[in-house]
Amino acid sequence: MAEESKPNGNEETGGQRLDRIERALNLMLEDHIQFREEHKLLLSAQVQMHGGMEELRGGLNELRGGLNELRGGLNELRGGLNELRGGLNELRGGLNDLRVEVTTLTRQVGTLTGTVGTLANEFRGFVHHVDVMRTEFDRRLKRLES
Repeated sequence: MAEESKPNGNEETGGQRLDRIERALNLMLEDHIQFREEHKLLLSAQVQMHGGMEELRGGLNELRGGLNELRGGLNELRGGLNELRGGLNELRGGLNDLRVEVTTLTRQVGTLTGTVGTLANEFRGFVHHVDVMRTEFDRRLKRLES
């Protein structure tokens, strides 16, 4: 005897079973749709992040270029400062030479001043002797005339 399938209190009917399977499929379908939407958002975020990383990479490359230019400028500045130091050292040497020359000239002027003073004193003495000789000459001339 073939028994028909009859529900006995705990068993599901065929329609109930199909409803349950349909609900499960709908839940799986909704989960898949939600997964696809979240996957799209994730892909979009990855694309945006990749674009941001590319921009950041470009900015970093520009920054590196600017830093290299700055380094070059600093090296040029160092070179200019070294040249300036060399020029200042030459100037300092020239000033020292000039100081020595001025000191030598000052000594020579001092010596010349002393010599001029001595000559002036001797000239005064000579003038005095000339005056004495003139006076003596005038006195003798008068005596001869008288």
